Amino acid sequence: MGNELVVRKSSLPASQRIHRAAQYVRMSTERQQYSIQNQAAAIAAYAHSNKLTIVRTYRDEGESGLLIKNRAGLIQLLEDVQAGETDFAHILVYDVSRWGRFQDADESAHYEFICKRAGVRVAYCAEQFDNDGSMLASIVKNIKRVMAAEYSRELSSKVYAGQCRFARLGYKPCGKVGYGLVRELVDEKADIVVALFVPRIRDWVAKIAHDETRHNDQQHEQNLRQAIEILVRWGNDDDRRFIEEVAQQRLAGGLTVPFAKVWLPPLLNLNPVAAIDVLEKGLANMPAAKLGSGVQLFADLFGHDFGGFGFDLHGPGFTPPLLLRLLRLAYIQVRIGDDTEHEGSHSLDTRDYAERGRGAILGALFASTGPEGWAAKIEVAGDCLFAHIKDRTLALAEKKAAEEADGVALTETEFCILDKTGESPPKTCEAMFALMRDRLDDIDDLLLQDISPRALWASITDEHIMRRELARALRDAANHSYTVDQEAVTADEKETDIRFRSTGSAQQGTIELKLGDDRSGRDLFDTIRDQLLTKYMAADDCRAGCLLVTIAKERKWDHPKTGKQLDFAELMTVLSDEAERISTELGGTAKLMAKGLDLRPRLSSERSSRAKRRQG
Repeated sequence: MGNELVVRKSSLPASQRIHRAAQYVRMSTERQQYSIQNQAAAIAAYAHSNKLTIVRTYRDEGESGLLIKNRAGLIQLLEDVQAGETDFAHILVYDVSRWGRFQDADESAHYEFICKRAGVRVAYCAEQFDNDGSMLASIVKNIKRVMAAEYSRELSSKVYAGQCRFARLGYKPCGKVGYGLVRELVDEKADIVVALFVPRIRDWVAKIAHDETRHNDQQHEQNLRQAIEILVRWGNDDDRRFIEEVAQQRLAGGLTVPFAKVWLPPLLNLNPVAAIDVLEKGLANMPAAKLGSGVQLFADLFGHDFGGFGFDLHGPGFTPPLLLRLLRLAYIQVRIGDDTEHEGSHSLDTRDYAERGRGAILGALFASTGPEGWAAKIEVAGDCLFAHIKDRTLALAEKKAAEEADGVALTETEFCILDKTGESPPKTCEAMFALMRDRLDDIDDLLLQDISPRALWASITDEHIMRRELARALRDAANHSYTVDQEAVTADEKETDIRFRSTGSAQQGTIELKLGDDRSGRDLFDTIRDQLLTKYMAADDCRAGCLLVTIAKERKWDHPKTGKQLDFAELMTVLSDEAERISTELGGTAKLMAKGLDLRPRLSSERSSRAKRRQG
């Protein structure tokens, strides 16, 4: 569709030209492979919806929109319009920028006015306004012209800056390179580069590592920093062990030794535990101040997003307990009370970077997962150093735990079970715990029904028989989510009363049954830790448990600690509080609860009926 193929026609009457249009398409560089085709497709769709026939194409390929000088297609279009040699009444352009990125917006408007004066309307097909001459269209169109020009100016500045940087690195940024001036980029991780340079760099580091005579030499410090980074990033395991050993040797004297701030970052990268030991020792006697040495240290280590030696606070080396130790150091040195409130725009200083580093450590701890992550967050919530974020910490800990529980993927079979029954097999300790609680609540509901087994169960005085009855009821409610075992043998040959086993994972739940009529409050209280937790919940995949206590007659219990007389409801409150306390103490790694089944007759008529049966 080049201009040389366009057949020139004499001007047609207006009545015949009204449904005919020409299209103008332009792309800036030859590398924009599909720009012309995309423009033509959008223009064709616009023409079809407006009942226009495209009869002429003007195009500029690989031409900038800044000037009209080299745009033969647009020049020819304007010449045809001014000469009256057009057989169309519309010019279709993809958008305002394709018409041109003229640095003077009036120049773009001038060329459009030439067409408009000759009775040819310019339409911008991809724009959101109709070029109908209205005030709104005129305002938006002019804004678009200015934006098109500004884009070109900004792009020019960015390209120039990039080319200058490219040239400073030793490359030829443009044009053909003369003989002998080609600099080829070799992969910095290529074996040949490592073989040539890394051993030499290591020898240099080994030679000057203990040189303390140049501790005020900034260039020497920068060279050492770069050499260490090269060895850690692109050396082998032996090179990294070498850097770790030297770093520990150099930092054994604390944070005041020469080049301590050079050796601490690689040690944080290679051995975070050793690095935080150094930090704790070095900061122990360092007084905290708004712009003290501790603030400077945290700003240098954790406050910058660019430059320097990198280490990932979210990496596996930074465990939640380690992050908690680091967070305590940060809050002691970078004190909340010294934080600066800025108004309006400002340049970041050392204090700002230190506060940013403190926030980065807190964010990494909040993002930690698993039992250790939960325990660390609970410890933060209970530490007076973090009293101002206690509620936020607890809320985030619960949210993170819920996300972990919900994030377990289901198999196709498990999705079928979910679709059929409304629940899926538990895959986490939390899910198993919730399932057990739900099923035991269902048994409470069963005992309130007319077909309740309350009277039958109340007559049972043998725990083995009661266990069998409860296991049957729980098995009937399984919905393919779990199976039920009685007296499952644990790793240490102990037998649990009832054990849930998930059908979709290795997760298990344990129910320890006790008939409360003949047991003391102390016996039931001690069962939670000494028997249920210690004996039956030791395995990693069996960390959900319940002490289930039944009662069939009226009686009182002594409080396990105070000796106060308790009824059944009060006893279960004490047991539930103890189960919750142990769960919190374990940092969420185990879930415990205490549940009571009251089998006593609910109504006086039930009591008299039961008495008659006994007399008979």
